[in-house]
Amino acid sequence: MPVLEINARQLSVQSGELLLDALLAQGVAVPHSCRAGSCHACLVQCTAGELDDPAPELLNPQHYADGWRLACQCRIAGDAQLALFDPRHAAIPATVERCTVLAGEVLHLELSPQQGLRFQPGQHVQLYVGGVVRPYSLACLPGTGLLALHIDISHAGAMSQQLRQIGVGDSVHVGMVHGGALGYRPEWQGQPLILLASGTGLAPLWSALLAAEQAQHGDPVQLLFVGDDCYWQAELTALAARWPAFTWVYVPRPQWPQALADMQLVSRRAHALVCGSDHFVQAVSKRLFLAGLPRRQLHCEAFLQPKTPE
Repeated sequence: MPVLEINARQLSVQSGELLLDALLAQGVAVPHSCRAGSCHACLVQCTAGELDDPAPELLNPQHYADGWRLACQCRIAGDAQLALFDPRHAAIPATVERCTVLAGEVLHLELSPQQGLRFQPGQHVQLYVGGVVRPYSLACLPGTGLLALHIDISHAGAMSQQLRQIGVGDSVHVGMVHGGALGYRPEWQGQPLILLASGTGLAPLWSALLAAEQAQHGDPVQLLFVGDDCYWQAELTALAARWPAFTWVYVPRPQWPQALADMQLVSRRAHALVCGSDHFVQAVSKRLFLAGLPRRQLHCEAFLQPKTPE
């Protein structure tokens, strides 16, 4: 029977058992959320021994080389020594510079990390607050020294409860950066762009818009934003005023089914970036495909849905 050594404890476990389940069953408090390898909340570091990892591509190659693994993906192959990801030592302290609740209970959070964080538009960052960890899309460009996040705090989840209590000057931690399906690519110059967002799915698309503006993208760039409230109206209006290629429309959620049915493809050369709930992403993807958009020009990302209670 394999033995895991973690936090000065030795645990007897079953070979082939999912690592996350084995640790939780023996009382090891491993942060976790999606169980799909997307949120990266369940990071552990394998310092000795081996784990059976069927999806190493889910981690940054350097992180993987340093021994980091996703407990929700790995299975026990034999004896191993492990260390939990500890934000006090492995993450970067950051100071809250702005903490504003916008329409629809969307929190606009701006953080100043104590050291530079390398990222690309469309990527996610791990946010650690009061023992809770969740990934959030970055709604900003690199190089400003600030990290901007749009977070829906309307639900009674653990992170929402933590974020309702923080204020300017408070300290949090930010961890590993990952993902990047919704970033702007320079080779898209000369092609129209269609962006479709639901709720705070606007966050990564906002960073993509800023990158496209910075690149002086000259072909039409259209945004369709669906939500209960238009929480980013002033910023979108200002962007349209200074960038002639950009137009946008807000669709209140009750009007979304009709807007989806009426959706037309501006050009088969267009690239479409879609972010929101899984249902939203699937509905938009199907509609664009039926309208004639090639699959290789469709770039999607669905919100993570926790599989365990917060």
